Amino acid sequence: MTAIQRILYIILLFHLTIPIAARSNRQYRLLWKDDFNGSQLNQANWDKLYRTSPGSWGMYMSKSDSVYELKKGVLRLYGKANNGIEPNDTASFLCGGITTRHKKSITYGKIEVRLKMKGARGTWPAVWLMPEDYKHWQYPQRAEIDILEYLHQNDFVYQTVHTYYTDSLRQTNNPPRQAKPNIKYEKYNVFALEILPSELIFSINGKETFRYPKLQDAPEGQYPFGVESYLMIDMQIGGDWTGYAIDKTVLPAYIDIDWVKFYELKK
Repeated sequence: MTAIQRILYIILLFHLTIPIAARSNRQYRLLWKDDFNGSQLNQANWDKLYRTSPGSWGMYMSKSDSVYELKKGVLRLYGKANNGIEPNDTASFLCGGITTRHKKSITYGKIEVRLKMKGARGTWPAVWLMPEDYKHWQYPQRAEIDILEYLHQNDFVYQTVHTYYTDSLRQTNNPPRQAKPNIKYEKYNVFALEILPSELIFSINGKETFRYPKLQDAPEGQYPFGVESYLMIDMQIGGDWTGYAIDKTVLPAYIDIDWVKFYELKK
């Protein structure tokens, strides 16, 4: 075999190791988008997130207008100390969050979100995807995808897959279930997720950051994706995972959302 033949052989082997979805020309059709150009949150697309139990991710979620601001084509979700903002609310903090649940969903396709963040110690902004069908919230069918989670002390975001396979069976490296790409969080970034029959593909500003493939003869709960799912974007405060006590003096923190787009995968 000549040197040129060896090079061509190596190129061919590399090409064959790339998943089919990566080699194919994936085509998408825009389903809907929200540019936040109105004076109020578009209720055809969004609901405000509800408060969940103490100790959980949503324990400070609020529907108070004080933590939502729509101005000049940007939706701002605040995290604030409740210093008399809502005197009848006993929560120490108030956070804004939105969801497309029961309004806009995706199965196979692509989501893009353009946003920037102003964090603070003890805050925990996130963009994530959950299934419409409650049975897929629970193991062994859980199908949660975290497009981004951000802790203020870091210069990176977490992108994570949560399933029965990764969480209960603790198969976190076969294949890797998480990436930690660096970002400049105070500047606008476009976070994207592609949901395909064969794999999940994450990217930031058009640059791929992470793939999570469906394994051949996939074990139970390894790839439960491709089910109807909805988007959540929220400014969270507190929780053990942040690793820091909440610093009220540097609040408010916020997420600025420029736009959101949903695409369906063309067949």
